[in-house]
Amino acid sequence: MIKAGFFFALILIIVANPQIHAEVLSRMPVIANIDFENQPTGSFSTLDLGKVILKSNNGEDRILGKGGRIQSQCLYITGGDDHILEFSLVDGNIPIQYISFRGQKLSSEIPFNFIFEAFSENKWHEMYSEDSVFTTDRLSDAVYISFPQTEVFKFRIRCSSPGNGGLLLDDLILLDNSLM
Repeated sequence: MIKAGFFFALILIIVANPQIHAEVLSRMPVIANIDFENQPTGSFSTLDLGKVILKSNNGEDRILGKGGRIQSQCLYITGGDDHILEFSLVDGNIPIQYISFRGQKLSSEIPFNFIFEAFSENKWHEMYSEDSVFTTDRLSDAVYISFPQTEVFKFRIRCSSPGNGGLLLDDLILLDNSLM
């Protein structure tokens, strides 16, 4: 998970006491809070999310008009091998220090792989690859990833699943803790 000589990354899945974590998060400046509600539904290759540009390597990933946690829309990473969604900040002056998201598998068939990578020091670094947090019955509890000792301006999600599966993603929050 952490490459030697790279940087420290803190990865938490908050289940026991999310109120304490929410209090810490509430004090950090929000770079982007993406719930996909204001996006057009349908497939995309490139999608402008305001402060973030999202690129799909297959052009089949889409915004769905159903399946979101609180509101209706969410991101659907379609089933298939090695789909890559790259998220890049429009403003390259404020690095991402903290990321939160929720996901849900659409099929219990295997194989299913989910890999979160951050781009730093001119290369991609695998930060998170825990598949078991995602279930087929509901969106997961929030997954939190922190980069306290590096500058990250883009990250990507790599997902592989059976063709009839895929992953729903919602509640993507990017925070800057430089003021903490």
